[in-house]
Amino acid sequence: MPNYPDAGAQAREYLRNLWRSCDSLGISQPLTEPNLNLPTEFPDAIDSNNPLYRVLAGKINPERRANKEYCQAFLFEYQDVLGFVATLETNSQAENISGWRELFDQWIGAVGDGNVPRAIMEGDVSFHGLAREQQPVGGIVVVE
Repeated sequence: MPNYPDAGAQAREYLRNLWRSCDSLGISQPLTEPNLNLPTEFPDAIDSNNPLYRVLAGKINPERRANKEYCQAFLFEYQDVLGFVATLETNSQAENISGWRELFDQWIGAVGDGNVPRAIMEGDVSFHGLAREQQPVGGIVVVE
């Protein structure tokens, strides 16, 4: 989240809208994996004092999951960073690259053009990867 309060509020609302938009793609139900008791609601706050990478929420499209297609979304937190990840997948062996276009069109139809608002990008925003020792926990990687 940006260090500037106004940009931080806008960034949070942008992520909240992305999270809500997943519902129109059927990505709205809790994960079914045992031991992953994640809420499906967007969090009210993040704990910027927590030094660990944490998955805060997750949800799936159960119909697509039953077809072994992983359409899912997750929210994560790392210190003062709130992040969003979503995946859309088709299980059709007949699909080629045109199938990716269809998934992309579904995504854009749900969330809009995908452009990050300029006010958010003008703040203190950084994109980075976490390169540390990783331990898999129930299908999710926990970074310590």
